[in-house]
Amino acid sequence: MWLGYNLPRIPAALIQGIGMEQDYLCRCLGECIHGEEIDSEIGDLVGLTLPGRKWFSYVRYNKSYLGKAAEALLLSGSKLAKMDDVQMIPRLREIGREYAEEHVKLEHLI
Repeated sequence: MWLGYNLPRIPAALIQGIGMEQDYLCRCLGECIHGEEIDSEIGDLVGLTLPGRKWFSYVRYNKSYLGKAAEALLLSGSKLAKMDDVQMIPRLREIGREYAEEHVKLEHLI
């Protein structure tokens, strides 16, 4: 691959990598109460007792859309692929509400 191909992808890769690192560190340093699986090797670390003091409670609400879930989401509104399309705000709110109704629990936050 030549530099021109990779160059526009570098910022997104850095942002995603830093986000994953911060999520992992928070799960290790705190008591992880809820979160999606980070990957197949690490898992979700929910309820895992690691050595050392737990500095805080940690909850991660972060829905990932991969594979068939992403395809189904994009079919429900093809303009969703453009996250800067303000006309999609009502649909994005609806998606967020659906996720919150299923995953956000009061006991996670108290």
